[in-house]
Amino acid sequence: MIRRLLQGKKSSLPGSTASSGVAPERVIRVTSKEGFKETYRAFAEQHPAIKARIKIFNELKRLIPPGQLPAEMNDARLNAPLEDYRHCHLGEDIILIYTHEGDDVTLYTVCQHDELTGKRAKSMAKRFGPTFRIKLKILLAII
Repeated sequence: MIRRLLQGKKSSLPGSTASSGVAPERVIRVTSKEGFKETYRAFAEQHPAIKARIKIFNELKRLIPPGQLPAEMNDARLNAPLEDYRHCHLGEDIILIYTHEGDDVTLYTVCQHDELTGKRAKSMAKRFGPTFRIKLKILLAII
């Protein structure tokens, strides 16, 4: 499942390259940060239903333009200190943390909701490192 997600398995949704037969000019790249595969596999082993949700995420985010996730997945931007990241629900209390900047989707981790606040969130933000937006803010401040 992870290998197909990162390799760009063709979408079967309407409007995707698989159904239209026309290659898009743009390609959405999905990559993962170190540790993502391990956290995903650990949660998927305990909660097999999240495999269907990650498949939906993969197919919708690869569309040109990217599709909106279903409302029950609660896709939203996170609050400080993770304000440069997005999250969506893969399960009742199982969260996918990711960024979507331009044509790049980066998967960071799968965690539980309580890990998004307090010291755990600060530790997570530090572990993830700066996002493209943070790097751009720094560059613009220098100029």
